Amino acid sequence: MSKITLPVYGIEIKRDIGGGASISSNLIHDDNEPEVNTALSAIESLVLSQACAKMNLTSASYIKSLTEAVENVKRTLS
Repeated sequence: MSKITLPVYGIEIKRDIGGGASISSNLIHDDNEPEVNTALSAIESLVLSQACAKMNLTSASYIKSLTEAVENVKRTLS
């Protein structure tokens, strides 16, 4: 198993040798509007799929774009 920990939003991705993967984060909250949680869940799914594709998720440019996407969702849908 390999693990990737991103420096934002408590994101942690675990990839199994057999091909399975999971993601955890502190993005989804009960006090968010449902639309916000739906959009943030979609971002989590995208990050997980990119990890499975072995993209470099730890680069400064990736972290910046992820942060901008999350903040834009919160700003636009809240």
